[in-house]
Parts: sequence; structure tokens; C-alpha cells
Amino acid sequence: MSNLKLKPEPPIGFNKKSFGDLTLIEEDDFSIVSVSLSIDRLPAFKKFVLDNFKTNIPEVGKSKFTKNKNMRIIGLQPGQFFILFERNSHHPVNEIKNMFGNDLFYSDQSDSWSVITISGSTILNALERICQLDLSLENFKVNDAQRTSMEHIGVILIRVDKNEFLLFSPRSSCSSFFHALTTSAKNIL
Repeated sequence: MSNLKLKPEPPIGFNKKSFGDLTLIEEDDFSIVSVSLSIDRLPAFKKFVLDNFKTNIPEVGKSKFTKNKNMRIIGLQPGQFFILFERNSHHPVNEIKNMFGNDLFYSDQSDSWSVITISGSTILNALERICQLDLSLENFKVNDAQRTSMEHIGVILIRVDKNEFLLFSPRSSCSSFFHALTTSAKNIL
């Protein structure tokens, strides 16, 4: 048997790109686990998250960052959440299952998504060219999370700070999405 060790590769393959004050960083150290549960389990899940992570579960369209476990819980739809956390192993479902228990349904989404952090004071100028949502701070607050499309590509977008977003695009179309982002960024220079 070979001593060959496989190492995960980021889907797009760039570290950091800057366009004026706008910065794009490909995040390659996150694990993403989808957690699903039936609606009748929701009250027990809410209590568990509050007791163990000191936060309420996010409503659909919101996200919460748990400081005690460095995880972001993203409310995607009733009874479905993404858990985003720093990659610690090649078995992210087992990590989350060890925290949340066996009563939920889990799916490793880590290899299904490309995650880009985009930040800078001109961020809204760049995103408004390709995003249908009103991303003004009054309408899309810090920790808001929405599914939308950008350039005909399905995207999950989370505002993590006033001028910083996490953008999730399907891995299968991440190169096209990256091209759309960089084109928009170049056009505002």
C-alpha cells in the first residue's frame, strides 16, 4: 500500500485577489454539514442549541455564530440548517454528530460548495451588478443569510460584517461564479 496522502484542494484554486479596496479570498478550511430534522423535533433542537451553544437557532434567512464552538449555524428553511465550521478532520459529519447527537439527519456538503469571502468598502457596488437582492445594511443586516442567484448561478450569501460577505456557490459552477465576481469587481475600478 502506498504512503500517498490525499489533501483537499480548493475548488477555484486562488488565495486572495484584490481590486482596489475590494478583496476576494477563497476559503478552503471550512467544513459544511447540512442538518435536517422534522418539525416536531424543533423545540428540543432549539433547547439543545441554547443550552450547549449559548445561542438561539437562527430563523430562516438568518445565521448565528457560536463563539464557544466557532461555528456558524445558517437557517436555510424550516428544519434545515447548514453548520459551517473550521475543518478539523476528514469526517465532519462525525464531528457534528458528536456534538448534536444521533436524532438528526446529516449530510456532508463540504465538497459541494465553493466559499468566497468578499470584503471592502466598495462591496455593494460590485455585488449590486450581479445580485438581485437589496443588500443595503437597512435591508440585509449582519448575519442575514439568503439564497439567490447571481449571473444565473444559485448562491447562498451571508453578511458577516458591514462590508463583508460569505458567498457559497455550487462547486460545479464555481469557476463561472468567480469569473462573474471578478468581472464585476474590475468594472467598479
